[in-house]
Amino acid sequence: MSRAVAPGIRERDSGGFQVRVSYTDPAGKVRTVTATCPTITDARKKQRELKARADRGQLVGTSRQTVKTWLAAWIVDCEERDLAPYTLKGYRGVIDRYIVPIIGNVELGALNAEHVRLLMRDLKKRKHHRTGEPLSDRTRQHVYRVLHTALEAAVDAELIPANPARKKRAKAGKVKAATMHTLTAAQLGQLLEKTRETGPDQLYAVVLLGATLGLRRGELLALRWSDVDPKTRSVRVERAVVSTGHALIFREPKTEKSRRTLTMPSSTARELKAYMVRQKARRLEAGPLWHDEDLIVDNGFGRPWNPDTVSGAFTAVARELELPITLHGLRHTFASLLLAAGESVPTVAAMLGHSTPMLTLNVYAHAMPDANRLAADRFDVLMKAARA
Repeated sequence: MSRAVAPGIRERDSGGFQVRVSYTDPAGKVRTVTATCPTITDARKKQRELKARADRGQLVGTSRQTVKTWLAAWIVDCEERDLAPYTLKGYRGVIDRYIVPIIGNVELGALNAEHVRLLMRDLKKRKHHRTGEPLSDRTRQHVYRVLHTALEAAVDAELIPANPARKKRAKAGKVKAATMHTLTAAQLGQLLEKTRETGPDQLYAVVLLGATLGLRRGELLALRWSDVDPKTRSVRVERAVVSTGHALIFREPKTEKSRRTLTMPSSTARELKAYMVRQKARRLEAGPLWHDEDLIVDNGFGRPWNPDTVSGAFTAVARELELPITLHGLRHTFASLLLAAGESVPTVAAMLGHSTPMLTLNVYAHAMPDANRLAADRFDVLMKAARA
């Protein structure tokens, strides 16, 4: 026996409180979900939670709800938890491009490890939507992580008893280290010359700042003239441009280490000064169409340049020059050239905005092939001095 203590909540004779919430599924059938809680406070909290999930369509019976339906509801939850717009954009891309076409129509309650394994096997045959190259191990691992996280949320929501992506045979496997492509100093000079001659002028500024300051794509596209001090040649990195899929927004750096002040080489400062003159001429030509946001790199009318468009323009020039490098590769080139020239790991780590020098060492150890020999030579000098 039990007695009602509030609408939809009954106190059980055996202890605890039972919550009942009714809802209508997509087929028009009225369903009821129940939960048992130890206290009346917990019961009221659970009732509010279940009603909210019902309003968002998340209490659809697993016999009807598909993987696609659940992933759409999960994305709504992610938005409500204020995930970064760029992260949400990445999740949507993975879901729409890779997961839904293969297992989107599978009923959530029927999804098993074999479905996940088949998805991962299909990804090995897929081509990247922009480059046309096979998907990298890292991309396939990212797809797996997104699916795993979404299914964990379904378990927490009591829609499925276990996460099928947890099974050993469903896992994505280890990620092989990606091959890092960098430029020699001569190739970098060739790239700078090409973009300076053929333009657009903003792309030249992107290559210049990326190669000589080691900035991330979003960081260099967010730089303002007010971030630059021509007298000291200092550049403050305080924000980044990200695309939400619907708009471009500025966000603060993810870590405190990413917020940093750099010093430009004198040659970069001179080139940037000349670029400013050319930008002012473009501004006058644009007239009322110009929107002044103080940006160094603009889209031609003063607004931020779309990061994906920038990457596409850069890739086109790199291919024309037969240089196997991406825009992010300029950052790798910057670090590799400095380390090969003998700059210290902590200094390069600080310039890159890495959280720790260990990260820099792990990523760029290949750029210091003579480190062991140099260390041995230095020790030899010490021993000779000791014997003298």
